[in-house]
Amino acid sequence: MRGASPAPGRPRARRFARRPARARGAALALALLTATASAAAQDPGLETRVKAAYVYNFLTFVEREKAEPEPEGAPVRVCVLGDEALLAQLKSLSGRPVRGRPLEVFSGPQTGPPPSCHVLVIGRSEAPRLPEILRTVSGTSVLTVSDIPRFSRSGGMIGFRTEGGRVRIEVNPGAAAAAGLRMSAKLLEVARVVPKERR
Repeated sequence: MRGASPAPGRPRARRFARRPARARGAALALALLTATASAAAQDPGLETRVKAAYVYNFLTFVEREKAEPEPEGAPVRVCVLGDEALLAQLKSLSGRPVRGRPLEVFSGPQTGPPPSCHVLVIGRSEAPRLPEILRTVSGTSVLTVSDIPRFSRSGGMIGFRTEGGRVRIEVNPGAAAAAGLRMSAKLLEVARVVPKERR
């Protein structure tokens, strides 16, 4: 009886075999993006495009520990608050696939929690309200991203920073884990990992 078991398992093996190829492709895209970011700080338009590409890639490299039940094919929603240029750039990516689901991009609300967003991008103009904004998503699995200085050291999950003419990323895996999110090893390889700042 044991000799007959491999046949039903073959389709499963093929299905799982496709995952490393996708992972390698995503890792390559992130590596190329990191290289492109070197010139971004000298060109505001390029910087915005690089940040939008990073946000899109974050959707591949950050996973929910326990995925909430959603209809098959439901969109992955990104909300942008306080950064019109980045909002416009991300909207140009609307409809692109994210793990087999379409990407949707919205302007975040000025008050109250974001409407069912998977990712909340917070513009630098919102720095005075940052503690309030982070409180609105506390207890949820919303990934937070921002270019506010020291963002990832102040309770945020992924922060953009400019250093030596390059756009770099800082991540706070502890803040992500507290929200039920897991950052992949590939993301951690290209980012600076920082602890949550004590207050």
